[in-house]
Amino acid sequence: SKKKASTRNPTVTVRSDKIDHWPEHNESKQRCKMSSCKGFTRIKCSKCNVNLCLNKNNNCFKYYHL
Repeated sequence: SKKKASTRNPTVTVRSDKIDHWPEHNESKQRCKMSSCKGFTRIKCSKCNVNLCLNKNNNCFKYYHL
């Protein structure tokens, strides 16, 4: 089995700068990168390149960037 290369998380400064963080839609579902979430999502941040839940039940996208 092949291991996937790990992706780097953006710095806290970039995460919380409130500039140009836009949700983008992916065709395939990926695991949400919020540490407290175990869900799968098709949304990722255009700036951070991190998959995050954004739906009526979970808004990991918002909390990740606070």
